[in-house]
Amino acid sequence: MEPHLPTQAPVFSSVESEDSLRILRDAIACIEDYAIFTLDPEGRVLTWNKGAERIKGYAPWEIVGKHFSVFYLEEDRNAGKPEQALAAARKHGKFEDETWRMRKDGSRFWASLVLTAIRDDEGRVRGFLKVTRDLTERRLAEERLERLVLERTKELHARTEDLIEKNQELEQFCHIASHDLQEPLRKILNYSEMLDAPGNEPFRKDHLARVRKAAEKMKTLIGGLLDFSRADRTEGFLTVDTREILVSVIDDLEAAKQAQILVGPMPVLRADALLLRQLFQNLIANSLKFAKKDERCRIDVASGERDGFHEIRVRDNGIGFDPAYLDKIFKPFQRLHTNEYGGSGIGLAICSKIMHKHGGRILAESRPGEGATFILLFPKGSS
Repeated sequence: MEPHLPTQAPVFSSVESEDSLRILRDAIACIEDYAIFTLDPEGRVLTWNKGAERIKGYAPWEIVGKHFSVFYLEEDRNAGKPEQALAAARKHGKFEDETWRMRKDGSRFWASLVLTAIRDDEGRVRGFLKVTRDLTERRLAEERLERLVLERTKELHARTEDLIEKNQELEQFCHIASHDLQEPLRKILNYSEMLDAPGNEPFRKDHLARVRKAAEKMKTLIGGLLDFSRADRTEGFLTVDTREILVSVIDDLEAAKQAQILVGPMPVLRADALLLRQLFQNLIANSLKFAKKDERCRIDVASGERDGFHEIRVRDNGIGFDPAYLDKIFKPFQRLHTNEYGGSGIGLAICSKIMHKHGGRILAESRPGEGATFILLFPKGSS
């Protein structure tokens, strides 16, 4: 048999008639959307309605007489929050909050609650009326929305950074179009006009050679721009053996046959194989191009780990460069050496873009006359 429950809570002692009290008590008891119950001055449960049973999971005979702190999370009880709530209701007449509460089965729900102090005619606190609503679905929807907003914000930030990078590349292209590409075109036009000038036959062969040289330079620059734009495309990331790609690249480079190139153990990565091949081809070709004239070119490729990244180091014994120009070498058409070494000045910029595509980065170390080392850092997640 169920334990006998009190038929009247002392908190309602100020109600003028027994009939009014009974009607009010019966109405509250039937409400299912809200947990409505009363507490004595110390916080022990006195009455319990259907909504409280549905939301909190306790039958009336299981909870009446127990302290309302059983609804609090353990960390909140340890922090003294039940006592703080009672004290705030005593002082201000009412305490409101939205927070996590505990059901009988140990599960949590997001509660919107109001704790009201009930006073007698002399102003003494005779107990409390507590109204709680389960807003878990709303809270979970808010959290999903917050996560979605955070994800979209991150995506927007990434797109904004990408747009800034594209704008910078566009500015560089405009500079190239207005200066680098016009310079060989101007030479072609000038020497073509000179070819048509009367009495200029003795110099015709020289002028034709200069025209061809300027045209070749323009072809190289345009080719570099095309290669730079292709580095934005990807065929998809697959599991690739970087050593296998390196060996293939070295076999295909004619100049590599006169050099000493050592390749150590390499990691297996999730990468775009075509872009990775372009990356290593540019780096090895760069070392071969800037080799010392009086010393055999030596290139060492080694791998390791650094701060959560796969590290691949390409080191040569070439002419090197001044470290003061480190901020320039990965920008398109930023050449540090004279035209004696040829090229478009875009190879390392392509390497930087390819590493960015793979979520990594490229670093460089060098001193004039002491060779150069290029360091590739691939995130561990790419393996």
